[in-house]
Amino acid sequence: MRHTLVRDSDGLTKESYGAGWIEWTEDDRFQEKHEDIAIGRSLILAPFTIGYTWLTTRVTKILEKSDKKIIFKTENSKYTLTWED
Repeated sequence: MRHTLVRDSDGLTKESYGAGWIEWTEDDRFQEKHEDIAIGRSLILAPFTIGYTWLTTRVTKILEKSDKKIIFKTENSKYTLTWED
């Protein structure tokens, strides 16, 4: 599935063929990767091998969520994530 992430403030665009939501421990260490967005998680874009394409700061607010789009705010930015099969 192809994902496109656009940062609202400057139009920065990142594309990937995979995405996940990272849950953190209280001391800011990786705890678990999820398929769904939630407050406090960070979006990570694939590939997930040695590195990654993009990692957001933690989600603070989910503004819109539909079958093919999520608009959300993080600690320092606003993003729109869309995807296609």
